[in-house]
Amino acid sequence: MALVPFANKRAPASQSPSAFDGLLADFSILERLDDFRRRLVRSALAVCVGIAVGFAFINQVVDFLLEPTRRTLPPGAKLIYTQPGEAFGIYIQVALIVWGHVVAVFEAHRVSLGVHVDARRAVMAQVPLILLMVGYTFTGLWVLGQVLAAP
Repeated sequence: MALVPFANKRAPASQSPSAFDGLLADFSILERLDDFRRRLVRSALAVCVGIAVGFAFINQVVDFLLEPTRRTLPPGAKLIYTQPGEAFGIYIQVALIVWGHVVAVFEAHRVSLGVHVDARRAVMAQVPLILLMVGYTFTGLWVLGQVLAAP
Protein backbone atom coordinates (compact mmCIF):
# COMPACT_ATOMS: atom_id res chain seq x y z
CA MET A 1 0.00 0.00 0.00
CA ALA A 2 1.54 3.27 -1.06
CA LEU A 3 0.78 6.50 0.74
CA VAL A 4 -0.68 8.36 -2.21
CA PRO A 5 -2.69 11.48 -1.38
CA PHE A 6 -6.34 11.50 -2.34
CA ALA A 7 -7.21 13.35 -5.51
CA ASN A 8 -9.53 16.39 -5.41
CA LYS A 9 -9.49 16.75 -1.63
CA ARG A 10 -11.51 19.98 -1.38
CA ALA A 11 -14.86 20.65 -2.90
CA PRO A 12 -15.10 23.67 -5.18
CA ALA A 13 -15.92 26.97 -3.49
CA SER A 14 -18.96 27.43 -5.74
CA GLN A 15 -21.02 24.97 -3.69
CA SER A 16 -23.52 26.33 -1.23
CA PRO A 17 -22.55 26.22 2.46
CA SER A 18 -23.72 23.23 4.45
CA ALA A 19 -24.84 22.90 8.07
CA PHE A 20 -21.77 20.72 8.64
CA ASP A 21 -19.21 23.28 7.45
CA GLY A 22 -16.57 23.89 10.11
CA LEU A 23 -17.46 20.70 11.98
CA LEU A 24 -14.13 19.11 11.07
CA ALA A 25 -12.08 22.30 11.53
CA ASP A 26 -12.05 23.13 7.82
CA PHE A 27 -10.69 19.72 6.83
CA SER A 28 -12.48 17.44 4.44
CA ILE A 29 -13.27 13.86 5.35
CA LEU A 30 -10.68 12.67 2.85
CA GLU A 31 -8.01 14.85 4.47
CA ARG A 32 -8.93 13.38 7.86
CA LEU A 33 -8.76 9.86 6.47
CA ASP A 34 -5.41 10.62 4.85
CA ASP A 35 -4.05 11.91 8.17
CA PHE A 36 -5.51 8.91 10.01
CA ARG A 37 -3.88 6.51 7.53
CA ARG A 38 -0.53 8.26 7.95
CA ARG A 39 -0.81 8.01 11.75
CA LEU A 40 -1.74 4.33 11.58
CA VAL A 41 1.28 3.55 9.40
CA ARG A 42 3.59 5.43 11.77
CA SER A 43 2.11 3.65 14.78
CA ALA A 44 2.51 0.27 13.08
CA LEU A 45 6.13 1.11 12.35
CA ALA A 46 6.62 2.05 16.01
CA VAL A 47 5.18 -1.31 17.05
CA CYS A 48 7.52 -3.11 14.63
CA VAL A 49 10.53 -1.21 15.98
CA GLY A 50 9.51 -2.07 19.54
CA ILE A 51 9.17 -5.74 18.66
CA ALA A 52 12.56 -5.74 16.90
CA VAL A 53 14.28 -4.09 19.88
CA GLY A 54 12.64 -6.51 22.29
CA PHE A 55 13.54 -9.50 20.13
CA ALA A 56 17.16 -8.38 19.76
CA PHE A 57 17.72 -8.11 23.51
CA ILE A 58 15.36 -10.76 24.88
CA ASN A 59 18.08 -13.19 25.99
CA GLN A 60 20.07 -10.49 27.82
CA VAL A 61 16.92 -9.23 29.52
CA VAL A 62 15.83 -12.71 30.61
CA ASP A 63 19.35 -13.42 31.94
CA PHE A 64 19.13 -10.15 33.90
CA LEU A 65 15.69 -11.20 35.13
CA LEU A 66 16.73 -14.69 36.23
CA GLU A 67 20.04 -13.67 37.85
CA PRO A 68 18.56 -13.40 41.40
CA THR A 69 17.01 -16.84 40.99
CA ARG A 70 20.29 -18.36 39.78
CA ARG A 71 22.16 -16.85 42.75
CA THR A 72 19.87 -18.68 45.19
CA LEU A 73 20.54 -22.06 43.59
CA PRO A 74 23.32 -24.24 45.03
CA PRO A 75 26.57 -24.38 43.02
CA GLY A 76 26.27 -26.63 39.99
CA ALA A 77 22.46 -26.67 40.07
CA LYS A 78 20.55 -25.96 36.89
CA LEU A 79 17.28 -24.11 36.57
CA ILE A 80 14.52 -26.26 35.08
CA TYR A 81 10.92 -25.48 34.22
CA THR A 82 8.32 -27.78 35.76
CA GLN A 83 5.39 -26.67 33.61
CA PRO A 84 5.34 -26.48 29.83
CA GLY A 85 4.37 -22.80 29.64
CA GLU A 86 6.69 -21.33 32.29
CA ALA A 87 9.58 -20.40 30.00
CA PHE A 88 7.20 -19.10 27.36
CA GLY A 89 5.33 -17.06 29.99
CA ILE A 90 8.54 -15.41 31.21
CA TYR A 91 9.57 -14.49 27.68
CA ILE A 92 6.10 -13.09 26.95
CA GLN A 93 6.08 -10.99 30.14
CA VAL A 94 9.54 -9.60 29.40
CA ALA A 95 8.65 -8.91 25.77
CA LEU A 96 5.48 -7.06 26.74
CA ILE A 97 7.27 -4.92 29.33
CA VAL A 98 10.07 -3.94 26.94
CA TRP A 99 7.70 -3.44 23.99
CA GLY A 100 5.32 -1.29 26.01
CA HIS A 101 8.06 1.00 27.24
CA VAL A 102 9.76 1.40 23.86
CA VAL A 103 6.47 2.26 22.17
CA ALA A 104 5.51 4.64 25.00
CA VAL A 105 8.76 6.57 24.61
CA PHE A 106 8.37 6.70 20.82
CA GLU A 107 4.77 7.91 20.98
CA ALA A 108 5.58 10.50 23.67
CA HIS A 109 8.39 11.80 21.49
CA ARG A 110 6.08 12.00 18.49
CA VAL A 111 3.55 13.99 20.52
CA SER A 112 6.33 16.24 21.80
CA LEU A 113 7.40 16.98 18.23
CA GLY A 114 3.85 18.11 17.54
CA VAL A 115 3.77 20.36 20.62
CA HIS A 116 7.19 22.01 20.35
CA VAL A 117 8.08 24.08 17.32
CA ASP A 118 11.81 23.43 17.55
CA ALA A 119 12.95 19.80 17.20
CA ARG A 120 15.87 20.34 19.58
CA ARG A 121 13.52 21.56 22.32
CA ALA A 122 11.27 18.55 21.71
CA VAL A 123 14.20 16.16 22.16
CA MET A 124 15.45 17.96 25.27
CA ALA A 125 11.94 17.83 26.76
CA GLN A 126 11.96 14.04 26.30
CA VAL A 127 15.26 13.30 28.07
CA PRO A 128 13.69 13.07 31.57
CA LEU A 129 10.92 10.82 30.24
CA ILE A 130 13.39 8.53 28.49
CA LEU A 131 15.49 8.21 31.66
CA LEU A 132 12.35 7.56 33.70
CA MET A 133 11.12 4.89 31.29
CA VAL A 134 14.49 3.11 31.18
CA GLY A 135 14.60 3.12 34.98
CA TYR A 136 10.98 2.00 35.14
CA THR A 137 11.66 -0.86 32.72
CA PHE A 138 14.63 -2.17 34.69
CA THR A 139 12.77 -1.74 37.99
CA GLY A 140 9.79 -3.69 36.65
CA LEU A 141 12.06 -6.47 35.39
CA TRP A 142 13.96 -6.50 38.70
CA VAL A 143 10.70 -6.82 40.67
CA LEU A 144 9.60 -9.65 38.36
CA GLY A 145 12.96 -11.36 38.99
CA GLN A 146 12.62 -10.96 42.76
CA VAL A 147 9.25 -12.69 42.69
CA LEU A 148 10.82 -15.59 40.80
CA ALA A 149 13.63 -15.82 43.37
CA ALA A 150 11.36 -15.81 46.43
CA PRO A 151 11.61 -19.01 48.49
